[in-house]
Amino acid sequence: MFEADHNITNNVDINAQHVCLDLRPPASLLIYPVPAKKKKKKEIPISGSTDKD
Repeated sequence: MFEADHNITNNVDINAQHVCLDLRPPASLLIYPVPAKKKKKKEIPISGSTDKD
C-alpha cells in the first residue's frame, strides 16, 4: 500500500512540475517572439514592395 501511495504522490509532483514548467516558458516565449516576428514580417513586405516598385 505504501508503494502505491508513493507512486501517486510522485505522479502528482511530476504533473505539478510539468504544468509549472509548461506554463512558464511558453508565456515568456510567446510574449517575446510574437512582437519580434510581427516587426520582422512587416519589414520583409515593405522591402519587397520597394524592390518591386
